[in-house]
Amino acid sequence: MTDDDVPPELLQMVRDVIRRRHARMEGIDTRSRVRARVEELNEEQNSVSDDDDVFEDAFDGRGDSLLEGVDLHFEWSPMQTFRSVEESFVPEHTGSVESHLNPYNAFRSFWDDSILQVIVDDTNRNASRIQSATFQAGWHPTNIHELLCLFAFWMMTGVIRMPTIRRYFSSNSLLRTEAFSRITTPKRYDSLNRALHFVDTSPELSDPTNSGVAISDPMYSLRPIIDHLYNKFQSYYVLSKDICIDESLTLWIARLKFKQYIRSKAAKFGIKTFELCESSTVYLWSFLVYTGKLDAVQGGITKSTAIVLKLIRPLLNKGYRLFMDNWFNSPLLARICKRNGTDCVGTLLSSRVDVPRLVTHAPLKQGQLVARHSGDVYVLSWLDKKRVNMILTCHGSVPTCLALVSQLVPSNSSHSRSLTIIAAWAALI
Repeated sequence: MTDDDVPPELLQMVRDVIRRRHARMEGIDTRSRVRARVEELNEEQNSVSDDDDVFEDAFDGRGDSLLEGVDLHFEWSPMQTFRSVEESFVPEHTGSVESHLNPYNAFRSFWDDSILQVIVDDTNRNASRIQSATFQAGWHPTNIHELLCLFAFWMMTGVIRMPTIRRYFSSNSLLRTEAFSRITTPKRYDSLNRALHFVDTSPELSDPTNSGVAISDPMYSLRPIIDHLYNKFQSYYVLSKDICIDESLTLWIARLKFKQYIRSKAAKFGIKTFELCESSTVYLWSFLVYTGKLDAVQGGITKSTAIVLKLIRPLLNKGYRLFMDNWFNSPLLARICKRNGTDCVGTLLSSRVDVPRLVTHAPLKQGQLVARHSGDVYVLSWLDKKRVNMILTCHGSVPTCLALVSQLVPSNSSHSRSLTIIAAWAALI
């Protein structure tokens, strides 16, 4: 059989397939293709992870300003021409802004009288609305001191475990713990729990047509506390150079509209948050509470990118080094961060837009790796027992890279040895 025996339509189809394959292997992708595939990417990510949701306030409309001057076209070249350098760290002093004589003073710096008074006022206001003669007969207004005692009670329940709250007040010689009975009585504890409120939920405020209050916010009942702690966490601590972003799940088994199930987490069920922490101390500096799925993302920015930009924005142009896993990372995000004075290190999904197929799909034998760069971003793939893809915007000495990998991957991880070799190789480029 010769070429003359093959139908022209089939020949043309084969030529088109070969041309598209060559285009992908060479990493050719235009800006229009990036934008056109954003929705397709979102669908792919949804199939990879059930957690590909974002927060209603994750994208605040300022993403376009970060895209200004950013080249959305990625052309991948051999590593011999890679010249990107690590960002210089700007803050001169890191750690706690204030020194505290004892843990109580440190606690009170976050839970100061201003926020405690808000809780006291809303609790007393809510108690006055409870329509129960028995409750009203035994209720008297609470105060800041009593609220602090209630906090102490809850903290102690994390140290001394009992099957029920009533057991903490037990007079049984085997179960009696006098410290709890000295804090409060069972009746007063029940009354405080029933009346406890963090925001005014008056009927007139619950009507959006009245005062314009955004009751549609799922976190409305906790919004004053969330906003207060969010500002306190950032104002009382300066992060060191290495930081990380990841998701967390706080155990919650009661009914909740946005309760999540994540099989890989210890809690399984709970409230999902995305958190920005310091790598060395795990200090929580910024967070976003999951409240629902965002249907549309502006400016061609993917969902995970919007979350990262929301968390990292106050730290841009300060020389921080950000570690993330493959749910967050993408070439576009790495370039945005690098152009705004922030380095990125982490694993990478091969299905991300702009990832060169020459790297992620190159045939490798065990122990081999391949890498390509596009300006200030480079991607590498290493094959050990499994294929590992990474994206980086910086490299340095061998000890520095090994230290970075030790923060990114636990020493007992199955990928620890392979990533250590990758880091050593990257340091020698």
